[in-house]
Amino acid sequence: MLPCTNLISVVSSEAVTESSGSSLKIFRRLKFLVWFQERIRPTDLQGTLIWSGVIGFCGGICSIAFRVATSIVHKILTGSSEPGLVESFSQMPLLLRLIVPE
Repeated sequence: MLPCTNLISVVSSEAVTESSGSSLKIFRRLKFLVWFQERIRPTDLQGTLIWSGVIGFCGGICSIAFRVATSIVHKILTGSSEPGLVESFSQMPLLLRLIVPE
């Protein structure tokens, strides 16, 4: 090992131990992630499957949020908490039916 690289590793390890506790936690987390990456070594297929699962989960959450948002807007515009459009629009006056978008 070159003396220069040994000096760099000593200096970097001293810097890590002298720093605050939060940077030590970050260093340990990064060390674990590097160890995990070296042990597992996921293939491209596994990486693609993991990303597709994450994206699918996020899409499901967005779908639920969209349904809740549209039901809130429906309740605000029609003043009715009926679940269906036909039920809520049948109780509204004719002019308000024309103004409120479906």
